[in-house]
Amino acid sequence: MRSERRATTGRRQATGSPRGRRPRRRPLRSAALAAGTAALACGMTMTAWADAPAPKAATNDAYAAALNGDGVVVGYADGPVRWEADGRITRLPDLTGGVVPGGASDVYNVNDAAVAVGVAETDPAQTIYTLHAARWDANGAVTDLDAANVGGLSFALDVDAAGNAVGWSNPGGRIDAVRWDPSGQPHVLATLPGGDSGSAVAINDSGAVAGAARDSGGTWQAARWSPGGAVTALGPVPGQTAATVNEINASGAMVGEATVSGGERAVRWSPAGTPTLLSALPGHVESRAADLNDSGVAAGVSQAADGTPRAVRWDPNGQVAELPALPGTVRSEAYGINNAGAIVGNAYAGGRYHAVRWNPDGTVTDLGTLPAASEARHRTAPRVTCPPTQLPPGRDLCTPNAPRP
Repeated sequence: MRSERRATTGRRQATGSPRGRRPRRRPLRSAALAAGTAALACGMTMTAWADAPAPKAATNDAYAAALNGDGVVVGYADGPVRWEADGRITRLPDLTGGVVPGGASDVYNVNDAAVAVGVAETDPAQTIYTLHAARWDANGAVTDLDAANVGGLSFALDVDAAGNAVGWSNPGGRIDAVRWDPSGQPHVLATLPGGDSGSAVAINDSGAVAGAARDSGGTWQAARWSPGGAVTALGPVPGQTAATVNEINASGAMVGEATVSGGERAVRWSPAGTPTLLSALPGHVESRAADLNDSGVAAGVSQAADGTPRAVRWDPNGQVAELPALPGTVRSEAYGINNAGAIVGNAYAGGRYHAVRWNPDGTVTDLGTLPAASEARHRTAPRVTCPPTQLPPGRDLCTPNAPRP
């Protein structure tokens, strides 16, 4: 539940990542693996912004990434935004002193104090290596969490009740899993034995962190870091070639996804690290779990063979159910869930993406967007390429919570 999950315990109730992911969670989007994160470790190339497809006409696309225990939602609508519990929408600034319309700044998670984390532009020219992990306070003031990483790239994907943020950074070309303390000081997390990279996607209020880390063979494994910093690879599912955790709840249970021969599969790990596959909807071939609340209810995506995703929830016993749709919905994705059972994500209907909230009573709400919002971020974000076998599983690269094209 990324951002809201801890509310019922007096702590931040996570929503995602991614996520809670969360936000995310990253994503699912999934961002999973925090996405793209480690992708940098494989020497991928990044297409210049000038070479990316030009933005299309304004369409007011939007998506919701996470929510907290008070019903505050964060997400994207031509830039990072926050939907207040009363429905008001607030634009969150980037690190350029304003907002780069259609840029890559994004917000992935929020805690119960309305502190949000994500990534923000530092250069109006929108060059890819000017994106830094960022934290917004309850008043919307933004802080660069990775200011010392000049010329580097970083993402903050989750935040706990105390204001500790987690994510990743790539100083010197390597990929580090990082926890930023409430004062903004970075703490690099351990790698697996023989491994060289990690991505922290989720944190709970006990200080346990989860995400993915690359092992000595170069494979991305779902991983958990204890509050003291010790790292452990979580149990794999049969045929797994890569995996990531997208959320960890108050009890230490986790959800995420694993890559197997047939594609991506949603996974739940017990606090002891034992994995269980979560079913897709009947007739669907892939699934991804983005977030988990303290009651053990997960939210995410089930995907048909033609690639069409549907927002779903899994009950504590692993039973999957499709979430209700807005009229005319073609595709939908769920990114965050809180302890009350409210879920947020997006739905594509009427020619555009809508930020939506699925309410505990079974109704679905279109959260709306700001006037003149342009096409959603996943249409204009930097393109990246990298050998698929070296990528961590999960969401759209460099935009953890981006709706998939």
